[in-house]
Amino acid sequence: MVVKRALLSFVVFLIASIPFSVFAADTNFFGPIIAGEGDKCYCPNSAMDWGCVLAVVQKILNAIIAVGLVAVVFFVAWAGFSLITSGSNPGARTKAKNRLLNGIIGIVLILTSFLIVDTVMKVLYNPEAKFEGGSFGNWNELLEGEGNYCIVPTVPNEINHGTLIEVVKEAGKEVIQPGTETSSTGGKTPAGTVPGSFTYDNAGIKAQTSHASGALTGLLSCMSKKLPAGVGKISSISDSAIQSGKATFETCAAKGTAAGCAHKAHSCHYGGNTCVGRSQAVDFGDETNATILKKVAAECGATYSGFEGDHLHVSVGKSCGCN
Repeated sequence: MVVKRALLSFVVFLIASIPFSVFAADTNFFGPIIAGEGDKCYCPNSAMDWGCVLAVVQKILNAIIAVGLVAVVFFVAWAGFSLITSGSNPGARTKAKNRLLNGIIGIVLILTSFLIVDTVMKVLYNPEAKFEGGSFGNWNELLEGEGNYCIVPTVPNEINHGTLIEVVKEAGKEVIQPGTETSSTGGKTPAGTVPGSFTYDNAGIKAQTSHASGALTGLLSCMSKKLPAGVGKISSISDSAIQSGKATFETCAAKGTAAGCAHKAHSCHYGGNTCVGRSQAVDFGDETNATILKKVAAECGATYSGFEGDHLHVSVGKSCGCN
């Protein structure tokens, strides 16, 4: 009799397990929680993005549901075995019936909860909704997609590639060296002439091009392509005191003219308030061309241009706290 009851209990357990085995075969509830090689969220030498974090959370929830279902199956099997082997003991039979009922209620709650959520989402959610690149698809597969789920580290490109002359060379334009014959003047070019008709007050001012920030270098490169020949005589980029080694950017930025520098403290020529170490401004000494210089400077992205007595001051230092 005991053998028959044990055999019957095993058969009940086997029958109860079959649906969950099939269910597990068609779902990823029993899959790995942490992404492995070949998974879209497998990111060696880099971090996962927020989508992969949500995917891991979803897998944890799936694992909890899977473990819960398996536990309920064993609980029901144990309750059935207890019911069969209770014999004529009414107390044991009642406990076994309660366990069996609780197990069945647990399974119903798990499956009903998902069914309720699925029904509500199908009413409120449109899987055919379009967005750039496709449609959303099923509500419980929103984490699926074609994107890169790994945060790929990149090295930003260098903004300032050197002096203005070097930038012009990289652009494929010829730099006319001082003292060479030119067809436009019929004679020799003055020292400091570069493409776009930029000239300098002296060689020391020309040497200050190496102090220009990336933004200022880009501005001058753009202006050189738009200005007519003979327009654009640069009288200052940084400071002659810095170029000669008598002062530093930090000293001039902090004390200005009190330290023997040409410009006031925190001037854009020294980097303003937050970008000390690179010039964010240029002065043009040919004030008769101020109108065309201001127009071209604005077209090329200057954040400020103003006439200051004997020169036009042009700046890209708004983000650095200066004009």
